Amino acid sequence: MSSRKSSSGKFPFFLTGFVLVVVAIYCGYWVWMSGVIKQGALDWVDDQRAMGREVSYSDLSVGGFPFRFVLEAENPILGDPDMQSRWEGDQLQMIAMSWNLHHIMVRTPGANFLSLPDLEPFTLTASSKSIASLRIEDGYLRRFGLTFPEAEAITETGRQFTL
Repeated sequence: MSSRKSSSGKFPFFLTGFVLVVVAIYCGYWVWMSGVIKQGALDWVDDQRAMGREVSYSDLSVGGFPFRFVLEAENPILGDPDMQSRWEGDQLQMIAMSWNLHHIMVRTPGANFLSLPDLEPFTLTASSKSIASLRIEDGYLRRFGLTFPEAEAITETGRQFTL
């Protein structure tokens, strides 16, 4: 009987060890994937600049541990001289759950300045619940959704619109 008691007494230690190994592997995955995501964003920026587009930001980081990846760009600017368009924001957030990297949610909290061809430039401020949802499969955009519960736009001449 004593041999049975000693083997059952080891089970909690084995279970604890197993859980710790799984947690360590997941933490390693998260750190590795956050580096892959940041490098992918930096490569995209380089590609856009090589095509003559304007892309800048004051800070680029990946956060969201443990259950998601949040790529954040502070003070982002995207411009395309060929299309005569430009976007400037306070912040850009791209969010993906760690178990589903094909579904990306995009937020742009704060003020967003937009300049588009044949339109008067305007600043768009959306509610904190505004979000875009993208589903990417095989390198193609398969689904796009946009939720704007409330937004306000003000043109440079002071005209105001509420959505």
